[in-house]
Amino acid sequence: MTDTSLDRDSLEPLLGAPEVPPLEGDDLDALFAGVGARVDAAERSPGYRLKTQPTWLRRVLGVGVFLAVVAATGLLRPRADLAELPPALLALYALCLSALVVASTVLALRPIHQPALEGPRRWVLPGVCLVTTFGLVLVPGMAEMGAPPSVGATLFHAGPCFAYGFMMGLPIYAVLRLLDRGDTLGRVHAACAAGLVGNVALELSCATGGAPHMLAGHAAVLAFYVVGVIALEWALRR
Repeated sequence: MTDTSLDRDSLEPLLGAPEVPPLEGDDLDALFAGVGARVDAAERSPGYRLKTQPTWLRRVLGVGVFLAVVAATGLLRPRADLAELPPALLALYALCLSALVVASTVLALRPIHQPALEGPRRWVLPGVCLVTTFGLVLVPGMAEMGAPPSVGATLFHAGPCFAYGFMMGLPIYAVLRLLDRGDTLGRVHAACAAGLVGNVALELSCATGGAPHMLAGHAAVLAFYVVGVIALEWALRR
């Protein structure tokens, strides 16, 4: 039987010498030292320490940011007619959006050992957030919880509200991204939470009503966050 085994000396004339010479002892020591230094620097960073906290604590921190934004809005910029609003409608709006903020926070900080959401399940929560936020505007009496803007001034009044809602959503988006360990939909669910927090803050501070204003100045904040981050995800995958 013919021996067909080849050793390195017989292969080199056929394949050529390796382009990269093998690492020697000193080179390996330098490589490991560089990797160790980078790991040590990462472990000393505040972001690393936050990501290594237990999942329940990271979720509590995310919800805490939401409560802090609501408290700051109520203390620093409360709407003048807040006491005159129908309690049932205000409670419906606040409870629906608050529940979705908690759900978005929980999913944004899913442990990475859990199976990733696949197929249509990936978009269930973003879809529910969008439908609920825009649908609440159509609830009878909801759009009338405030003085409607003058005719033709909807966009003029909606612009500042949109900017304010966007800014109020940034803290929870930043914190959720800082706490995220790498879930595939972390950005999208953090965007849902940010847009919802912006809407809650607007409802507690904006005394302007009317369906066009609430759609363009309030609900559009969530749509901007979600669509913008989904576009970013698509660009990164490309």
